[in-house]
Amino acid sequence: SLDLAEFAKKQPWWRKLFGQESGPSAEKYSVATQLFIGGVTGWCTGFIFQKVGKLAATAVGGGFFLLQLATLTFASLQTILGTSKLTGNEWRRT
Repeated sequence: SLDLAEFAKKQPWWRKLFGQESGPSAEKYSVATQLFIGGVTGWCTGFIFQKVGKLAATAVGGGFFLLQLATLTFASLQTILGTSKLTGNEWRRT
């Protein structure tokens, strides 16, 4: 069978790029260090996704608000100008 990790370690470009000791992080760092790094990166990822999620929700909600405002404004203008077949109250019921 072909072990890709062993194959990659034998390649000269791999050693130049990552160095001789480029094994799994479990071999290089203590458990406490791994937990700390994982906790910090997890917190940062959550923080970024929270900000992006709020921005996306605001954009979608704002788009729906503007669409509703444009529809109501257009209907009001039709009623005022008399170009609509329906009056204001009849239009809202349909």
